[in-house]
Amino acid sequence: MVKTFNLNNKIVLITGGYGYLGQAISESLIFHGATVYVLGRDEKKFEEAFKSIDQTLKLKLNFEKCDVANTLEIKNSFEKIHNKAGRIDVLINNAFYSKGQSPEKMTDEEWVHGIDGTLNTVFRCIREIIPYFKSQDRGKIINVSSMYGIVAPQFDAYEDFPDFINPPHYGAAKAGVIQLSRYYASYLGQFNINVNTVTPGPFPSSQVQKNDAFIKILEEKTCLKKIGYPEDLAGAFIFLSSDAADFITGQNLIIDGAGHANKKIAFIIQARMKSTRLPGKILLPIPLGNGKPLLCWILDELKSSKLENEIIIATSKNIENNILETFCKQQNIQCYRGEEEDVLSRFLAIIKQNEYDVIVRLTADNPFVDLTILEETIAYHLKNEYDYTKTEGLPLGMNFEIVSGKILLGIEKYDLSAADKEHVTLFIRNNSQYKKGVFLPIVNKELKNLRLTVDYASDFTLASTILSLSNNFDSKRGIKLIESVYAQYSWLFESNTMNVQKTQYFNISDEIKAAADLLENFDLKRAAAFLNKNAK
Repeated sequence: MVKTFNLNNKIVLITGGYGYLGQAISESLIFHGATVYVLGRDEKKFEEAFKSIDQTLKLKLNFEKCDVANTLEIKNSFEKIHNKAGRIDVLINNAFYSKGQSPEKMTDEEWVHGIDGTLNTVFRCIREIIPYFKSQDRGKIINVSSMYGIVAPQFDAYEDFPDFINPPHYGAAKAGVIQLSRYYASYLGQFNINVNTVTPGPFPSSQVQKNDAFIKILEEKTCLKKIGYPEDLAGAFIFLSSDAADFITGQNLIIDGAGHANKKIAFIIQARMKSTRLPGKILLPIPLGNGKPLLCWILDELKSSKLENEIIIATSKNIENNILETFCKQQNIQCYRGEEEDVLSRFLAIIKQNEYDVIVRLTADNPFVDLTILEETIAYHLKNEYDYTKTEGLPLGMNFEIVSGKILLGIEKYDLSAADKEHVTLFIRNNSQYKKGVFLPIVNKELKNLRLTVDYASDFTLASTILSLSNNFDSKRGIKLIESVYAQYSWLFESNTMNVQKTQYFNISDEIKAAADLLENFDLKRAAAFLNKNAK
């Protein structure tokens, strides 16, 4: 028989069960049949929180005075509830207390107090519940963490709202809660005791919600473009408290509207100094003469991303790339050096070292990065749970590739060709077993055929001209800059139309078609016709 989410006859203990989130958790558990004991220090606040609850449901709601900072009070409360109810089925650790906020001025006493109120309380409650769960050969522990136990705050979001910054001990302790859960899941599994974590993302309090500007910032950081409310958490606790979760332990259930709190994103830029047509191009100043290195245009754009990410330059061990490694150190950018021909191996080594979830593949000869489109593509990739996502419809040199780190690691078990190793995602693109998506930005369709990669001297000249004009167009960036320049100086983009782009073709027919098109461009129509005729 399929196990359900019915909590009838379950005895659930919850610390911090009458706060902003705790109240909704407690009410949802009661509604699904559980008898709930709320542990806290203030019975008046408990009564106020639940004053409007249906009286029939309130019969299943109990208050137990307990200060989770005090081990003796925890012991006595657990013993009292066990004696009254006959058993305890679930413990939810939701209580939290701290003081102090400033990352620079926090005192030792404030730090210790916050760690105690966020992490040590969880430890004390787990330790004291173990004897009861062991005696009945079962039990469930659910610990509440935070997205800031996984990622650091993006302080630019708090620039105008300093009062909303969470203190440094909060994220450190919440990360500890996640690891503590894993530890006890491993240890207590032998006693049929489940230990899991629920990690909320942006769930601002009622008071914070009054600030519309700040809420708008939070909403923009999630795929669902909205903040979470207490009722959005309820289902997780109902599920993990029920028999349906009997085979789930050691997990961290993240509820963040796909706010990327659970995803480690890496922007990996393929780069090398060697180039047949334009050696050293990636460090050439652009605009020519007084501009910054071409690669800096890419780095500066990526550094302004609102997403939590890391930027890595992936280059080869060849001696000419020593100068590139020095450049990376000066820019405080990670640099990984691997095999010259096996570019894929560089990506795999980077993923293995850091366990990245999402890989954005870029190349160092494409200076025009549209960050808005990139972030929209990442959100699209995550929301649809694709293995691989690419953009289409942008000028050559502005499209993106996004791939799951796990999927990319998985392809090394196959017999890969030299082309697969050189072009990183080629194997995934050529195989139907992977879930692939295409993101289509809304842009002027005429821009699709423009060439904005830098491979030839004429490519560099065009890019240099466009960037030198940016101040004439209110310092626009990305596709908006290209649209503006194209609208006024469309003839500029004819300067590199005869350049040939290196392309990976799937079969000989595609290569022949490309060759025939190239002949047509040079007005060699009879040769093109001959090639097309003999290819059929």
